[in-house]
Amino acid sequence: MIGKKYITVGSKNLIYRTQADLVLTTAFQMIDLNIDANNFRIVNKAATQINFSFDGTTNKGDLEAGEWTSFAGLRSPVIWLKGAVGGEAYKLWAW
Repeated sequence: MIGKKYITVGSKNLIYRTQADLVLTTAFQMIDLNIDANNFRIVNKAATQINFSFDGTTNKGDLEAGEWTSFAGLRSPVIWLKGAVGGEAYKLWAW
């Protein structure tokens, strides 16, 4: 299991993950948040594409180099990420 990084804001936990917690490969890697997250923000810090999924199989979107996206109202305890070549740098927040 990857290390937990929690920041408590009021009564909510803010989860923060980076490539230091989970190195991406060219296959979807599951990030277990250990909370039922309603909101996500993903930032691609790499020079190559990152893909994300909510079931580990279906590609739900692509983030090109330097792009970011946010989601609200998803209620998911996990998210899957994969890179185009592996080892991509990213930042992920969930709350």
